[in-house]
Amino acid sequence: MADAMWRRPARARTLDDLVDALPLRLRAVFVMRAVEAMNAADVADVLGVPVNTVRVRLLRARVLLHAWLADMLGRAAPRLYRLHASRSRNVADAVLTRIRSTRET
Repeated sequence: MADAMWRRPARARTLDDLVDALPLRLRAVFVMRAVEAMNAADVADVLGVPVNTVRVRLLRARVLLHAWLADMLGRAAPRLYRLHASRSRNVADAVLTRIRSTRET
């Protein structure tokens, strides 16, 4: 069940496992930036790499973590946030109306 899966201890353990599974270069940057809240310049100094390398590695780590979480939640995701058909239809109608009005002007 989705709610049982996301209880705090299990969630923390799962996230720790995913972070641990990152390649070392990505994990080091992710932990320093996202967990320790170090700025990119400081991380670059510690690792001896350019600041842009830190930014790219952080992005790659986040992309991997996102993909892994999406895969793990694949079956549970539809139950986490249910969008009712009427609301979905209203949102779609509002977007289409706005698009049409901008085309006319």
